[in-house]
Amino acid sequence: MFLSPLALLGIGLLALPLFIHALARRHARRFDFPSLEFIRQTKNFRLRPRRIQDPLLLVLRLIALLLVIAGLARPLFPGATSHMTTHVILIDSSLSMSVPGTAAAAKDAARSVISKLAPGEQAGIITFSSGALVLSDPSHDKAGLTKALDTYATDAAATDFKKGFVAAVEMFERTPDAVGTIDLISDFQSNNLESARNIRNLPPKIHLNPIAVGHQLSRNSFVDRCVIDWSAGGLAMRSREISVNGDARHGVVNHWPMSDGQQSRPGFTWAMQPNGEITGSINTLTADEFDGDDQHYFAFDTPRERRALVIESQSEAEPFFQAALKASGVPAVPVSVDKQSEVPSNDKLAWYSLVVFTVDKDLSASDLSKLSLYVKQGGTLWLQLSPSLNTTSPAPASSTASELFPFQGLTRIEKPVQKSLGSLNIETGELHGIGRQATTAFSGIGVKRHFQFKKRDIAAALLQWSDGEPALLAAQMGQGTVLCWPFTLNRSTTSLGVTPAFPVLIATIFNNIAATRNNSQELGQPVWLDTKPDTQVTVSSKGTSTVLTDSRTLIQHSLQVIRTPGIYRIQYEGKERFLAFNSPASESEISLATPNQVQSVFSVAPSEDPINASNPKPTGDTYDRLWRVLMACAFLFLATELLFWIRDQRRKSNEIEF
Repeated sequence: MFLSPLALLGIGLLALPLFIHALARRHARRFDFPSLEFIRQTKNFRLRPRRIQDPLLLVLRLIALLLVIAGLARPLFPGATSHMTTHVILIDSSLSMSVPGTAAAAKDAARSVISKLAPGEQAGIITFSSGALVLSDPSHDKAGLTKALDTYATDAAATDFKKGFVAAVEMFERTPDAVGTIDLISDFQSNNLESARNIRNLPPKIHLNPIAVGHQLSRNSFVDRCVIDWSAGGLAMRSREISVNGDARHGVVNHWPMSDGQQSRPGFTWAMQPNGEITGSINTLTADEFDGDDQHYFAFDTPRERRALVIESQSEAEPFFQAALKASGVPAVPVSVDKQSEVPSNDKLAWYSLVVFTVDKDLSASDLSKLSLYVKQGGTLWLQLSPSLNTTSPAPASSTASELFPFQGLTRIEKPVQKSLGSLNIETGELHGIGRQATTAFSGIGVKRHFQFKKRDIAAALLQWSDGEPALLAAQMGQGTVLCWPFTLNRSTTSLGVTPAFPVLIATIFNNIAATRNNSQELGQPVWLDTKPDTQVTVSSKGTSTVLTDSRTLIQHSLQVIRTPGIYRIQYEGKERFLAFNSPASESEISLATPNQVQSVFSVAPSEDPINASNPKPTGDTYDRLWRVLMACAFLFLATELLFWIRDQRRKSNEIEF
């Protein structure tokens, strides 16, 4: 490898000494001779043999010239040096870097690092936000590095310094015996510095050089959250807009009614997708200095009405559920509770957020199909097992074997021995927000007539008996949830329905399931799909090309597929979902870290002069100096050749040519 390979063209100059020595005149020696009287006259001619003159001088000159050419080419050999200095140029590509002028300043800083690379130094380029992307592996080619730098582009994800440093260290590890510097180029948003707290454990001989670019904005506005819910006037959207002006920060909650069918208003648009999801966007209403985060996208499942349906042939559980559910509502949006004795059609089931079904007889195939479809489409079904259920009949056994039931192995407890309930598992999603004081609220409540079952692997126990056996199961099925306990609220069975603990349980579960599922997330976060990792997935969005990928890539490297905010359609295994992706709110806070803050995190003050800071004075044998040795040897050979030439000239000065 040569740093200046064009110098090797000088090898052609080696022919010059050969040509000169071949044409050099031969010097005749002088001989004293007597009279020429007796010598016969002949025709005069001169014989000049073509032999190389002074071969020793020629060899010395050739070797010296060859060493000069090799020295000018500056050869590099891995074994000729102990270390190779490497610069890893680590450039922040998050949303805040798209502030006007910041990305250009980052490129200029990186170009300065490249242009100041000394002989024997190399550089690689990595961009990072919530993930890392290698633009160029370590190279000595400054033109190639500059070309790779031209591909740098910002995205809308958050800054994760940890991801960037992991990629930089991996690049160093791929370079044997490498030492060098990580040239970190960023605007250093103060909200994102926490992800850099552990970078002090860099490998030995790897130094960190932070380079600050960008400028502080004076004001910015962005939407950080939104929700669809039922109000007194029907379905409505609520969003919160945050405005940052210098050190001041305040928020405004905006309301947009959606029940009137008007799908476009100033700052708000929405649409109903074929699969029932509601998608759209909200724009900020306050003027600011940065437009990259002014639009917030959303995607929600179709919100169900705050209604519950109790299906049972006798009035046992309905009064308790109705009282508890109505207590869970608010005056503006009360919970409506209906009762039927038969399973209605799927069109009517779709109205309800919760369906309570008492299994007191054989389930028909039609009822199983309707209830299963209701759950798969996002509904919540609460099953109660009535004491009148005949478990010896073949029909119930086959019914309860269906995936609709979160248990297996149903057994009736024949003896009417009372069994006590135990504690709640408040770590489950269905009981989110119930409070730790409710953990033991059910302890000691007795149940006489009940069944014993074994939960399926996919089910979770929300409530246990005092002996640790499951008393209330919950399992996901499609987009919905199935809950089941092995008894009813008949007063002859249990007093649970009249205890203060029951309304708390019902209100918590209902409010959690009635909340509309938000299908929005931040760019760079894993995209979880209910499918296998190798499942083929098609990702498309309005105004972008369709991308074919797999579920594993969306989980591990979602930013490689989805790089810009927007509404994306995800298709897999015949299913279709819409997901909304937004830039992280932390990137919109416009609060840049001070030099002291950066110093406290990175243990070194950031440089304001990227040209000088990116090239610290090398220590030790950081690059190959073989070319210096070659030039010194060439000088010695030239000096030797000169001495030989002077000696020959003195010898020849005493000779006379004929």
